[in-house]
Amino acid sequence: MPCPSCEHQPVATKKKLTVNTVDGQTALQRKAFNPNLTIENINTVASVSSAGLVRLKKQKDKQEGGEIDQRKSTERIRKKNYLLVKLLVAWLVLLMLAAVIIKWKFNDPPPAVVPQIVQESDEGKTLDSKNLDVINQSVSSIMSTASEFFAASSPEALAQSCIKRPRLVQTINNDASKSTIFKPEKMPELIAKNVIRPAPAVMVETVWADSRGREVELVFAQQDDHWLIDWENYAKSSTMPWPVFQASEGDDVGTFRLLVRERLVRNTSTDTSFSVVFYEPGFLRGSALGPPSCDFTIDRRSRNGKMILAALKARQDNKPIFHSIFPEKDPPNTARVHVKIRRQIVDGEKKFTLEELIACHWLGVEDPGIELTDPP
Repeated sequence: MPCPSCEHQPVATKKKLTVNTVDGQTALQRKAFNPNLTIENINTVASVSSAGLVRLKKQKDKQEGGEIDQRKSTERIRKKNYLLVKLLVAWLVLLMLAAVIIKWKFNDPPPAVVPQIVQESDEGKTLDSKNLDVINQSVSSIMSTASEFFAASSPEALAQSCIKRPRLVQTINNDASKSTIFKPEKMPELIAKNVIRPAPAVMVETVWADSRGREVELVFAQQDDHWLIDWENYAKSSTMPWPVFQASEGDDVGTFRLLVRERLVRNTSTDTSFSVVFYEPGFLRGSALGPPSCDFTIDRRSRNGKMILAALKARQDNKPIFHSIFPEKDPPNTARVHVKIRRQIVDGEKKFTLEELIACHWLGVEDPGIELTDPP
C-alpha cells in the first residue's frame, strides 16, 4: 500500500546506503526501508549527519593548525642552532688570531737566510765584465787604426798602425807579397771581436769582411795610449815563404808560422815518437791549405813533442789557446804553431829538422800559449 506520508509505493528490496557516522568514518550499511519514517525523523537524521560533518571539518582544521605550529617551532629551533654555529666559528677564529699575534709578538724572528755565493761563477762574471770594458774602451781607437791600416800601402805607412818592434819595417818588407792580397775598395766591416790575455798583455781579436765576403784577422794591443795591430799575426809572418824555404838549396834555418797535423801512419808512429806534417796557411781566413811538407818525426818525450800533442788535443777538445775565436775556421785536426826549422844537406839530400816549437799560436808575443805540467 502507498506510504501515507509521501504517497509512494514502498521499496520491496533492501538498498545499500552510505551513512556518515559521528566519528567521521564511512561504511556501507544495509538499511531496511522504514515505512513509518516521518519528516521529523528524516530531519533528525540530516541534522545528526550535518553535525558530524561540522565536527570533522573542525577536527581537520585543528590538525592543520597543529602542523603549522609544529613547522614554525622547528624553523625557530633551526635558526637558533645556525646562530649558535656561527658564534662558535667566530669564537674559534678569534682564538686562532690571538694565538698568532701572541706568538709573533713574543718569539724572536728567524735568522735571515744568506744565499750561498758560488765563487767560480762570480769570477767568470767578473772576467766577462772586464772583457766587455776592454772592448768598449778600445773600439773607437781600433776603428781609427784599422781605417788607416787598410788605406796604407807602403811598409812605412803600414808600420805606423802596427805595434812597434825591432826590425818591424824589415819584417813587413819580407811579407810584402802578402800585404797586397787584401786591399778592399772601402772600409771593411767589423764582424767579430774577442778579448784574449796572453801574458802579460791584453789583446783584442777582430775579424773584418769586405764587400766580396773575404775575411781577415787583426789582433790589437795597447801601446802608447793607442790600440795598434800585431803585424806578425796578420801576415802569418815568417823568415821567408815556406815553399821557398823548402825549395832552396844549402843549409839554412828559419822561423815560420804554420799549421801542424799529425800523420796517423802505423809504421811511423811508435810509443816514443810520432810523425807530423806542416802546412803554410792561406792568407785569408778559412782559405785552403797549401801542399804538405815532408814528414817530421818527433820524440813524444821531448818538449817539442809534448807541446805539439797538447796543441792538437786543445783543438780536438774545442779548447782553443787563450780562448781565441780564430782557430774555429782552420782546417780540422790542425793546430797553429810558430816553429824554428833547420834545413841541411846530408849525403846530397835535403833534411829538415824541427829545432824548436816557439809557441802554439801566431801572435807576436813571447807567451808560448801552453804551460807543460810535466816538462821533459
